[in-house]
Amino acid sequence: MENWDWETYKNWISSNMQNGYQYLFRGQENPQWKLQTTFHRINPPINLQLYLQNIIPEINNQLQSKGFEYHNLQDVHNYNSFLSKIQHHGFPTPLLDWTYSPYIAVYFAIKDIQSLSGDFSIFIFDNIKWITANYQPIDLTNPNQFLSTFKPYYANNPRLITQNSILTITNVVDIEDYLYRMGRAQSQIFLYKINIPRSEIPKIKNDLEAMGINEKSLFPNLDDVCKEIKMNFFGY
Repeated sequence: MENWDWETYKNWISSNMQNGYQYLFRGQENPQWKLQTTFHRINPPINLQLYLQNIIPEINNQLQSKGFEYHNLQDVHNYNSFLSKIQHHGFPTPLLDWTYSPYIAVYFAIKDIQSLSGDFSIFIFDNIKWITANYQPIDLTNPNQFLSTFKPYYANNPRLITQNSILTITNVVDIEDYLYRMGRAQSQIFLYKINIPRSEIPKIKNDLEAMGINEKSLFPNLDDVCKEIKMNFFGY
């Protein structure tokens, strides 16, 4: 864990992301929060196999009965894409959202912060190094501990596009601890944690707004998109 100010963070981005090398980023407003999925935060815990075999198919059936698209859960990629879709609407899943954008990660870290005291955190995941060194299953019935990156189908989930999203899928309760342990075992560093003072937030918000990173751009809805297209075609 390192403590950086906003300028140090931007300088790191300039120095490390000009050659096309990709990292994954995730922002969290509280440095004390574990790096874990919403499923693994459920208290008391729910058995993962029960969740996969009973709860998720029932959610799929209930959504179909209310007129939403039905998903073929026999295909693992469709299954995981369905998990991604319901997660983006507030349902707990064993997926964790990341973004390729270091600035979008900061937006999500600070968007709900009220106080300017304390720090917030950015996790930087060297996914290329991780997938080079470790097997990448995406089937949650796998009995071994794993963490894999996963790109769901983008159709009918435009937030994945606007947020430059990629996800990890895992049966691991504490992802941060798992990546640190795996790194020590393999003499590698897979994960970095950066703390930035909240006092930097006013400067950060100005920079993000100048980049066009805001609520409207990251959470598009059909009304706004149609309004923008209408303006482009008809001028009003």
